[in-house]
Amino acid sequence: ILSTQKVMKGVLLKVSDTGIGMPEEKAKQLFRNEKNHSTRGTNGEKGSGIGLSLVSTLVELNKGTIRVQSFLNRGTTFEVVLPNA
Repeated sequence: ILSTQKVMKGVLLKVSDTGIGMPEEKAKQLFRNEKNHSTRGTNGEKGSGIGLSLVSTLVELNKGTIRVQSFLNRGTTFEVVLPNA
């Protein structure tokens, strides 16, 4: 599910899924660059672990913020706020 919304600071972009979710400890480590954090997805698909690192870097370069909320067996939501131009 993808949604956007105008907020005081700029634009909020939300990306949500209803996949396997992840434990809180895993979510805290997602944007750290020192280690590959990729795990198997809902259908056993494998990732490289580089995608979120790239997104995080691009968001920071544009003076935005990114955060994640995840619940095991319920899914994950990523929220990106990018400032007005």
